[in-house]
Amino acid sequence: SFCPYCHRAESELKKNNIDFIKLDLDLRKENDGSAIQASLLELTGQRTVPNVFANGHHIGGCDDTLAALSNGMLVKLLKGEPGKFAEDQESAESSARETPTPIREARM
Repeated sequence: SFCPYCHRAESELKKNNIDFIKLDLDLRKENDGSAIQASLLELTGQRTVPNVFANGHHIGGCDDTLAALSNGMLVKLLKGEPGKFAEDQESAESSARETPTPIREARM
């Protein structure tokens, strides 16, 4: 991706030894980046990238991801520990089932 915010989020995740799956909308052979971005907007209300998820929970963009790293929430989510993102587990699971596969599998 050519997005500096994507690069920053990716760099911080790597620096913290967090494994992730990256879906680069600009480089997809299927040329469906616009459709995926439209689905993400509908699902999350966020138009910008990166659009980060952890264990089916939407984290947000770069600033949200860095904040979740800083306050420990991202690690808790990845470990499956309860927190503010886990309060509505049933709703998150329902949304994940309805989300197109490429988005469901993407972590960043």
